[in-house]
Amino acid sequence: MPPELRRLKRPESASGLTHIKAILDPHPQGAPGFLPPAHPVMMHSAPYSPAFRSNLSRQLALLPVGCASGQELVFLAHDLARSGVATTIAPSQSLDPGAYTPSRGQYRADMLLEQARRAIDGRVLAVTDADLYVSDLNFVFGVAELPGRAAVVSLHRLRSGANARLLRERLLKEALHEIGHTFGLRHCFDTRCVMSFSNSLSDADRKSERFCPSCREKLTNRVGSAVQDT
Repeated sequence: MPPELRRLKRPESASGLTHIKAILDPHPQGAPGFLPPAHPVMMHSAPYSPAFRSNLSRQLALLPVGCASGQELVFLAHDLARSGVATTIAPSQSLDPGAYTPSRGQYRADMLLEQARRAIDGRVLAVTDADLYVSDLNFVFGVAELPGRAAVVSLHRLRSGANARLLRERLLKEALHEIGHTFGLRHCFDTRCVMSFSNSLSDADRKSERFCPSCREKLTNRVGSAVQDT
């Protein structure tokens, strides 16, 4: 398997971060989520400001960082809404130049996570095109606080071999995986569960976008409301 498609080391967590793995799989008409599906997708129209902060309660802020496509963010917001996750799209931010490591040609995932935390007061999922890494892995598809309120996903490796539809499916599942970590869910041994560890593309492509019954029950208890099972 090409080295860019398999990680150097299998992690669990370090320094409060859960290192997220990979590529995921087609989603059906509905998927489990955290909020009633009646909550709308809302586009944030405020002009960009480096000092932008949003007080979000039940909504998840999608924060574009770097070159993430606006259309991809709109698709993700729509797909998360179908999964029961209410979202708002925040104004985009530039990548922190201090997060870049020239010797690797990659960005530090932990620094993007901190950037997301500074930008948004509530729950936030930063989405970037930057290639991310953490110190003990050659790359990551994302990181999340475990538990916490902030997570990051990268489109950079998710694009590998994907057409527009597959990329959309992968991004949705990676987002759900990261969100699950922010609610305290760890990696699951059920290879079809969205919380399953994926050490390679083949691992990830076997999983679905759904939470297994065990993870769904844990999530329901932690969120305090029933998780849809459509």
